[in-house]
Amino acid sequence: MRRHWTDLWQLAVGLLNFMDEKQAQKIKAINRIFHEVEADFYDQRHPEILAERRRWQNLAEKYLPRLRRPRVVLDVGTGTGFVAGLLAPYLSAADQIICTDISPQMLASAKNALKDFSGRVELVENDGEQLNFLPSGSVSLVALNSVLHHLPDYERLLSEIDRVLQPGGLFCVLHEPNQKFAQSGFLVFISRALNFLNSKFGREKSRAKEDLTGAVNKRLIR
Repeated sequence: MRRHWTDLWQLAVGLLNFMDEKQAQKIKAINRIFHEVEADFYDQRHPEILAERRRWQNLAEKYLPRLRRPRVVLDVGTGTGFVAGLLAPYLSAADQIICTDISPQMLASAKNALKDFSGRVELVENDGEQLNFLPSGSVSLVALNSVLHHLPDYERLLSEIDRVLQPGGLFCVLHEPNQKFAQSGFLVFISRALNFLNSKFGREKSRAKEDLTGAVNKRLIR
């Protein structure tokens, strides 16, 4: 009887894992479609991310000189190449920047944005959870900007980052949803006020939002 229940339990766990994996694949597919469609006007729709510009520059000025050379920077979920473009001027010709994204169209945008640094930039299409193209201990700095909340299994990525990061390397995460914001009445009020003003005066962004919604829906119902 015990063996019978053990077999049933293992079967149930296997089914749950299978369902979780199917759900994860759906999320990744939607992420890919969404960002494929959004690539051409992502920066226009997300001006709030530009507020992180000075933070990334401060980080580069303070910490990049401390890292062992030659340095390898990994920008996971690079999008249009925003973070890589900010870090690149602080790197030497011997250093390397690896930019990954689930969307080929986003990578195309990043390639164009980073054309001045093309000799040391590598673009990799990747789902953001598996970094098996990188050897263990090969990366000096890992950068994530507005990425973790898109992943169905962010812990898998964190485990991979732990593997590829060099001893003494740097892991930087910016622009993620957090409890501090949700619990701050003042920050929530400011956010809603800005959204209201944008809905009244941000016509270009509103039009981009409508175009994006229609395009994503068309891709999803194919």
